[in-house]
Amino acid sequence: MSLIRMIPVAAMSVVLVSQPAAAQDGRVLAPSSHWELNYDDDSCVLRRGFGSEGEGVFFELRQFAPGLSYQMLLVSPDLAVGDESPTIRYGSDGDSWKPRDAVIVEYDGGLEGVLLGDSMLSTATKAELRDLDEDERTLRYQALAMDMAALSDRESSVETITVGEVFGEDVTLRTGSMKPPMDAMRECTGEMERRWGFDPAVQQTLSRHATPRNGHRLARRVQQVYPRAMRNTNQSARLRIRLDIDEQGSVTGCHFQLPVEQEAFREDACNSLMPAQFEPALDADGNPVASYWTTAISYLMSW
Repeated sequence: MSLIRMIPVAAMSVVLVSQPAAAQDGRVLAPSSHWELNYDDDSCVLRRGFGSEGEGVFFELRQFAPGLSYQMLLVSPDLAVGDESPTIRYGSDGDSWKPRDAVIVEYDGGLEGVLLGDSMLSTATKAELRDLDEDERTLRYQALAMDMAALSDRESSVETITVGEVFGEDVTLRTGSMKPPMDAMRECTGEMERRWGFDPAVQQTLSRHATPRNGHRLARRVQQVYPRAMRNTNQSARLRIRLDIDEQGSVTGCHFQLPVEQEAFREDACNSLMPAQFEPALDADGNPVASYWTTAISYLMSW
């Protein structure tokens, strides 16, 4: 059962009102609803509406585990979705970022939206991470996620999110400070860890996270396994998977964090991942502890 909580935004309203629309290029949309936080079993979801009738945009951030990464969804019943790869700019960042693996999603009634993965790190920091090798990038990313002071400053400074290319022009969402909603998101992901059987106090102070041994080989193995029946019928899927990892680094469970209609995708993905070996997570004192690892697998056409 999921639990929905409303986040008070009275303190943010002053910022929203005082920010002039003329300060942004393109279309600027004010909130049309409060933030809504949904406590699902395997994800935490922030949702909010923006814009008035004729230019409304539904905005969603979803996290599948504590950390910096999230899945972003933008849907509009009024604005047509184009076929250009989207760009994202947070707050006053000078440059936009082009996320990978952005896809168009379709809903009943012909409604379309854009789904992508991102984080609230600055464009400069993302570019720095992109240029590192996989092991260095993982360590740097984990260090950034644990720097709560810097993270708090960053989220406090982000009061707008600008999405380019998706709707044919820049669309700026006047979110107000992103710190209160992201603080609420962290509370939700902590509760989610408890439901999975892990102590958030241990997981949030790990000196090392569970890490795949030979991650490149694991990624290739998973990507190469595209169910034949699904490929022949041009079916696609976007999977979110959580693996339980024991103190020895063995996979003890494979869980899907989003519904998957095609059983072939479920079977092939877990069959590919279950034999993997991991460097086990280490607690704050350097002792091996049980933990988990999450990943996204895309079997779909992208830009």
